[in-house]
Amino acid sequence: MPGDGRIIMKCYTWERGTVEVGVVLRDDEKLGKVVFLGEEGRGRRYEKIGMSRRNPAEVINNKVIEAVPVKITLPAKEGKPEKAFYILERPQSEAASVLIRVSTRWCYTRGSCGSWSALAGAPEALISGHGAHGDAGRIGSWDDGLVILKPGDALRVRPEGGYKVEPYVLWLNPDGEPQTSTVNDWENLQVLSVS
Repeated sequence: MPGDGRIIMKCYTWERGTVEVGVVLRDDEKLGKVVFLGEEGRGRRYEKIGMSRRNPAEVINNKVIEAVPVKITLPAKEGKPEKAFYILERPQSEAASVLIRVSTRWCYTRGSCGSWSALAGAPEALISGHGAHGDAGRIGSWDDGLVILKPGDALRVRPEGGYKVEPYVLWLNPDGEPQTSTVNDWENLQVLSVS
């Protein structure tokens, strides 16, 4: 509904140094189609983001193309704490922000941990899970989550892999399309844009 704050967010996935259109869905026995973040198992954590039942997000070839994340909060009751989760709805109006899945899974290297952090602006991490290596998940890990990027935001992505993998930067170009490069290349681009 226009004016309710729900805006079109084109959806993308950053994985292994590339950006692709859409976020892949997976079948879930109880929820139907979901975005599955992280991994199941000891020392790991997963999150499932389902589709709205009344107004599901746009899906083409089993990928969410445009969506707006909506947070649902269930009140505390019978001694159980408040519970919050996200669903994806079909958007109603346009915006410059994008919804991007960032998976820092890359290559196993003992003791390495994949993660991301804000480099510029205020990227908004909505929800995430994580995967790991080893029986108890203590040998190495990687983050997998949904982030909202706006113009002027930049995200530093450190894939798992330690010295084997360079850190990356993820940002939006002036047309609102996500771009990615290594940190060194991004810093060179910043110097060129100033001169």
